[in-house]
Amino acid sequence: MACRKEDLKGKSVMMGKGCKTNCKSASHKLFKDKANNREDDLQGMFVDLQYVRKESRAAYVVVLEEQVHQMLRRWKAELNEPSLASYLQQV
Repeated sequence: MACRKEDLKGKSVMMGKGCKTNCKSASHKLFKDKANNREDDLQGMFVDLQYVRKESRAAYVVVLEEQVHQMLRRWKAELNEPSLASYLQQV
């Protein structure tokens, strides 16, 4: 997603550091939204875990715990992937 601005003659030109700021802000908002969704997912899984433990459903506890571990591994892998924001910081 390139940030562009029209010059005085109506031609499209690349913007300088302002582009990085705008892109960082958009990626930061996306990051925060994703983090909030993950927090909601994790909170829901813990509520489910508390319920099945209270009901003494050991088999369901094992399944939910494995789902939590898979979710955390997936999130860790995503965090280790290079991002657009880290690329823009290098440019």
